[in-house]
Amino acid sequence: MRRPLLVIAFTLVLAGGCSRRDDRGRVIVLGLDGMEPSVVDQLIDEGALPNFKRLCDGGTSGLLRSSKPLLSPIIWTTIATGKPPDAHGIGHFVATNPRTGAQLPVTSAMRRVNALVGDVARGGGARRRRE
Repeated sequence: MRRPLLVIAFTLVLAGGCSRRDDRGRVIVLGLDGMEPSVVDQLIDEGALPNFKRLCDGGTSGLLRSSKPLLSPIIWTTIATGKPPDAHGIGHFVATNPRTGAQLPVTSAMRRVNALVGDVARGGGARRRRE
């Protein structure tokens, strides 16, 4: 039996169904951190999650395959940037201040690359964050 992933990402492409006619194909990435996919499937089958069923029926969904360690800041940054941890620079929940040695919570400002959504909104591809 495969060990369940801590992060499940449902990528739902809603080019028709829920979109307006003037939309040019929308992509929604809905990530559910820590959710067990078999529980969602069971609840959908029981009729308890009708909106999830509608999203899954009208789009595409699947499990996120990830590398270890399965830590939320690493995985979400990988999803946001499309880059692996060695490229985006986020490796844990905390980072160490190089001057003081103090432990700091990881923030998006610590990424070494831009998030894809920002680059797409600006009309370009993924670029290295300016420092």
